[in-house]
Order: sequence, then structure tokens, then C-alpha cells
Amino acid sequence: MWWILVACYTEDAFREDLDDAVCEWKQECYQEDLSDCLRDAIGARQPVPAGCEFRPDDAQQCVDQVAEMDCEDELSEAELGFPEECGRAWVCR
Repeated sequence: MWWILVACYTEDAFREDLDDAVCEWKQECYQEDLSDCLRDAIGARQPVPAGCEFRPDDAQQCVDQVAEMDCEDELSEAELGFPEECGRAWVCR
């Protein structure tokens, strides 16, 4: 039954879950305000380029990996410090 749920995992749900996981990590590790972080994350979302295929399994693994990070792990979008699975959530051609 789990695979049915993953197959229904949407791009919007992934973006929300990833924002939640990242902001919770920032709150725990850097005392960043959760509400401010979520507001900024939503405002910074970019549209997915045309021709990209969403991969729900990798997207779910990405969120799971971010949620398991501790404060010693680095998370920097500029340095692509996200877990490897996050880079595979969309495959663009």
C-alpha cells in the first residue's frame, strides 16, 4: 500500500513538505523563526521548467533525508548541500 501513496505524491505536496523540513531544521539549528522561514520559502519558489518530469519516489526520499539531518549537516542551496535525492526529484531534458 505504501507504493500507492508515493505514486500519489504531488509536486505541490513535495514543495510544501520540503519547505517544512528545511524550516524545521533551520529553527532547531539556527533558531530561525518557523513562520518567517516558511513565508520566505513560499515566496522564493520558482516554477518548474517545461519538460521536467517529477519523480515522486526521489522527492519523498529527499524530504525524508532533510528531516533526518542534524545541526552538523550543512544545507546550502548555493552549494547544493541538499541530499542527493533532492536533485533527482525532477529530471529535466
